[in-house]
Amino acid sequence: IDSFVWEGQEFKVSIKNLTILPEGYGSAVTIARHHPNLFRFHVLDLGGGTLTLTEYIQSAPLRPAPVIQHIANGGGISGVITSVHITLSKSDKSGARIIPDLIQEALRASTDKECMYLFGNKPKNIATSVKSAMDDWLSDNPQVFNILSYALAALLRGEYLYLAGGGFCCQIVAAWLTSWLIKGAAGNGNVEVLPDAY
Repeated sequence: IDSFVWEGQEFKVSIKNLTILPEGYGSAVTIARHHPNLFRFHVLDLGGGTLTLTEYIQSAPLRPAPVIQHIANGGGISGVITSVHITLSKSDKSGARIIPDLIQEALRASTDKECMYLFGNKPKNIATSVKSAMDDWLSDNPQVFNILSYALAALLRGEYLYLAGGGFCCQIVAAWLTSWLIKGAAGNGNVEVLPDAY
């Protein structure tokens, strides 16, 4: 857009300064506000199509600076949904249609131990299938494995890792990833799933 008209008057638009911020930066600012003395931290953002890990250093109050970012295209919640779809398709013998949008709704409504999916007109807890699909999502996507390995390395150094993004609104997904990270880091570091308000 170079111009627009509002209430009969034309306005010219020009960009004099443009700053492109990384995915998860809003979460980083919130973390900085709540933890002003935290010098180094990481944000693992599980979005729709990507999984992003960004390391931040807070050199000034409320000004986290991104240091390095790792991105896994196809590593987002859509990849998890695809893995769940494949797992359910292999295990369901009822002939019911398995619909990705309904898998997404089931994941959003899940708890850390239960994920109810409607097969025809019968609800079924697919939590075991979701956890198996999460294993497949990790093993089938080397970029995801690499990013989670970087996250583990940060935890092993005793650093803070915050989990953000819409994918972590799915409690069963958040619980699986949190458990995987804590086990891998052998109790080192700190992992926290941020509230979806972040």
